[in-house]
Amino acid sequence: MLTAPTSACAPGYYQRGYDGFVIPSDNSIEAAIAACTKGNTVQLLPGNFRRIGPFAGKQHVSINGWDPPFSSIIVRDTAVGSTDNLVLGPGDGFLKFVNITFDADDRAAIKTTSGVGPNLMFVNCSLRGRGNAFDQAWRSDTKWGIHAYDTGPWSEAHNAIFAIYGEHARYFHNTRGDHTFMGGTTAHCGRTAFQFVNRQNEGAVGSGNIHISHHSVEDVCLEQGGGGSAFTFRGGMPHSTVS
Repeated sequence: MLTAPTSACAPGYYQRGYDGFVIPSDNSIEAAIAACTKGNTVQLLPGNFRRIGPFAGKQHVSINGWDPPFSSIIVRDTAVGSTDNLVLGPGDGFLKFVNITFDADDRAAIKTTSGVGPNLMFVNCSLRGRGNAFDQAWRSDTKWGIHAYDTGPWSEAHNAIFAIYGEHARYFHNTRGDHTFMGGTTAHCGRTAFQFVNRQNEGAVGSGNIHISHHSVEDVCLEQGGGGSAFTFRGGMPHSTVS
């Protein structure tokens, strides 16, 4: 029996927590989130879900995938090019994503637009491109794992990003608050594991502190022929502390 703040969500339908009513939907995650009020949870069942977002300024909702060994997967859109699995738009904030696998799309697994809301959290999530660097012919078409503008605060805990050949595992532009990364792994990427870019001619001076701890980085900057770095900070963050 669902508790009142929780809706169950499967590919093709969701079940409201407060009355148990089952509602068919082609995009059941978006529909379930739209029906949420502050403090609600959307519990994803195992299965493959279509790409989602933005959420029209929705805030204070948790989206929980199924516990391993089963998976709740946001699959790439093979029918449409240059897409993202998850898009967060203006006002979308105080959202928490847990135990979700992203079959990384050809542009990015997670994309934020300028003006995205604060306090976005990802816990035990996996972002995976296609293939791996053990194949000498490997050329994953995923450009970014995370491609983010104006984010902050932002936090990750125990996430894994793998096989992002085109660009960076994480690209943050003109940060607007603290960014924290605890645990997790980044491996087999064309460029960096963490790229922070704060171009002062493209927006406000970057703000917020960056804290990265207990994070494993393996085999990155592969597309650059062995050059580059695991962690790159470019541009203006004059009042920030990086640790």
